[in-house]
Amino acid sequence: NQANGKKKINEERDNSPKFEFLKDKILREAREREVEESGLPMPPPNPKMQTKDPVLEMADLPQRFGQVVIGPAGTGKSTYCKAMRDYLTAMGRTVAIINMDPGNEHVPYDCEVDVMELVSMVEVMQTLGLGPNGAIMFCMEYLEKNLDWLWEKIKHVRAQYLLFDFPGQIELYVNHESCHNLFRKIVDDWDIRLCATQLLDSSHCKTASDYLACMCIGMISMVQTELPCLNFLTKFDIVKANEAKNQSLFHPYDTYLNLETVEHLLPDIDKEIGALKDTRRFFTKIVENIKEMALLRFHAFSIFSPRLMENAMRLADKAVAYISEEDYNQMRRESGLDNSRFIDEKAKYMKMNVTERRDYYKNWAASRTEMGPRTDPDPEFKADDVC
Repeated sequence: NQANGKKKINEERDNSPKFEFLKDKILREAREREVEESGLPMPPPNPKMQTKDPVLEMADLPQRFGQVVIGPAGTGKSTYCKAMRDYLTAMGRTVAIINMDPGNEHVPYDCEVDVMELVSMVEVMQTLGLGPNGAIMFCMEYLEKNLDWLWEKIKHVRAQYLLFDFPGQIELYVNHESCHNLFRKIVDDWDIRLCATQLLDSSHCKTASDYLACMCIGMISMVQTELPCLNFLTKFDIVKANEAKNQSLFHPYDTYLNLETVEHLLPDIDKEIGALKDTRRFFTKIVENIKEMALLRFHAFSIFSPRLMENAMRLADKAVAYISEEDYNQMRRESGLDNSRFIDEKAKYMKMNVTERRDYYKNWAASRTEMGPRTDPDPEFKADDVC
């Protein structure tokens, strides 16, 4: 009975349209192996079926930018994506949202790419008997194994700016490798400049212990993602509304945003969980380490504040060194290279490893120095700066 049950599950999975592309891939590889083992010469490729070199294909696309929106469940990631797309569209940019959450069936926006077309958390739970957390981790691992499907979808999206809406399971960014590997693939192989936008609920500022937990989550996620990271305290309009009702926070806003005086929260922890010697020493050490690293900082955010929306846009643009498509095309025209040579040069750069890219940049910086001063001197420009 157990064998028959597994066979039935496999048949249902194989007949599902979400796994048809994987079957085609396996059959195609099997046919290629049969031809190789038979010793017969490979048939000549059909010119109509020939595909472009993927690196050249990516180099031919305009430079693209994006944000991976991460954070715990309920912090407003989908709402942030919708509001940011509307705001950037109003600024004249072409923006696309990519739903990376296989468990989010009711998104508040129209997404150009939906990972639920590949794998669904509900389907995995029903088929494999996993719980929600196990199913979401299985889905992300399955996506990691089938990144070709994701690239086929993304390369047909003509927007220059991409917003990736990720799931809210925090373990994916704290102690799991699938999302980290996906970020590296997008940045290194697909040449999309990304920053990580981490959202945390500002209601956690009401208690010192919850806020310190947010600090730990933010710090670990920054290290794990290995991307330029922006940390926002969302729903800040609620904090302002509570302040009008005499329900304000116990400390000034700068204590929660700049973290310069975050040690003032330690006496509050004593009141919440008791002034135990080991507990106080533990939290004191956490605060000291975070302040010593000087990497973490929070920014206020609310979708109802145009000023905070503009601030979030400017921070993200600075993190990814955003350049508009018009300026990018102007740079290509002024480079002195025709279109094919420009693409070949970019493709050669994309195939380099980190050391080779560093040497390539040093040679480029040296060539600019030999050309003499810039026609539009910028006092803040230095030859060693990497844009």
